[in-house]
Amino acid sequence: MISAKPCRDRDLVLAMIVERWLDPCSKLATTRPWHSTTLAEELGVSEALEDELYPAMDWLFERQPRIEKKLAARHLRQGSRGLYDVRSSEYEGHHGRLAQYGHDRDGQKGLPIIVYGLMTDHEGRPLAVDVYRGNPGNPSTVVDPVNKLRQRFHWSRVVRVRDRGMLTQPQMEKLKAYPQMGWITALSRVAIRGLLAEGCLQFSLLDQRNLVEIPSREYPGERLRVGYNPGLAEERKRQREELLAATDIALQLGKVLGHYKMGKHFAYQIEDRKLSWWRRVEMIEQEAKWDGIYVIRTRERAEPLSAADTVRGYKRGTAIRNGSED
Repeated sequence: MISAKPCRDRDLVLAMIVERWLDPCSKLATTRPWHSTTLAEELGVSEALEDELYPAMDWLFERQPRIEKKLAARHLRQGSRGLYDVRSSEYEGHHGRLAQYGHDRDGQKGLPIIVYGLMTDHEGRPLAVDVYRGNPGNPSTVVDPVNKLRQRFHWSRVVRVRDRGMLTQPQMEKLKAYPQMGWITALSRVAIRGLLAEGCLQFSLLDQRNLVEIPSREYPGERLRVGYNPGLAEERKRQREELLAATDIALQLGKVLGHYKMGKHFAYQIEDRKLSWWRRVEMIEQEAKWDGIYVIRTRERAEPLSAADTVRGYKRGTAIRNGSED
């Protein structure tokens, strides 16, 4: 896939890829284990120094279009649908022309960032990556590279995948101006509580199946898929217990009740200059019933993107972006 013909640059690139799997580090640190293990000998780079790695990366960069073309030929069909999203990385330096101060999607502040977009097929296999300035100010920063890749790979449509809360309603409205692009995201806990108040979301819906589709007046023209994940339920239970315990301690120390955003789960009173508090057990138990419930939101039609495919696409897109599998 990297190069059909064996060469020194290919050996160095392959060795760097393997080292990234084993122990991600700088280029200088990359060569150190090569000289103290059998890895470098197995890959034919036992004498390599860090100065050789940068030209090898330049060689790889020149081959990127050909590699992406090979990936597309292997994994794409005519008129396929792809997944796309952007991520950012902080930049430690002063000479990167793409490094600009902008919105860091990881919440870090104080450093310039570089933005990159990842394109995958519907199964989540990476096909192409694009890198651009860290201060995008409008949807065209996403749409323009997507259109180029869509035309290049003959995709009929590209679906953008975003974590819950990361794709805002104004952004969705702007994306409507680009009919060749769709989106998949998930509702936040606050939005799920809104569905409960509306009465369209009931726990009994999941008695027979772990994935159901529901309508909602709050989301006209959209499809909402409700599912249950036992792993997510355990994680939310753990988080709640930790935050409740932290709030107990904070109250004992006289700190602000809502510091951990758990104040709604406590009742308190001040009498004779003494503060007393107790947990609202019924409210906590009621919230716990919905641990593990998630709602996937999209405007994509049921054909060819079924409910299961929508959830699968969301999970694969976020897993790739976060460097893990769900």
